[in-house]
Amino acid sequence: MNDPAKREVIVDVISLYRAGADVERLLAVMRERGFSETDSVEPIMEVLCLDRGDARNLVIESRTWADHYQDNLKLQEDLLQALLELSEERDDFTVVIEPDDSEKE
Repeated sequence: MNDPAKREVIVDVISLYRAGADVERLLAVMRERGFSETDSVEPIMEVLCLDRGDARNLVIESRTWADHYQDNLKLQEDLLQALLELSEERDDFTVVIEPDDSEKE
């Protein structure tokens, strides 16, 4: 999808939000019009004035993208494992895992 086509979808999403559509509806419209989960993050950031992490979480934890949730978790686990293995193999590459602030409560 080219940039003008993406922008058209984003303008439509903004209009829907202003008309009272909820986030699930916005995500469904983007998905129906060819947006991926990744493509959907920036419009959600823009519409809801969220930071990238919060918008990303909202997208991946949505009902609209629920069919991809387990695959995403597996991909994240595989990526983390690969990074940890690379960190063990190389002296010039270190992985530092910081605790999630939400888990401190």
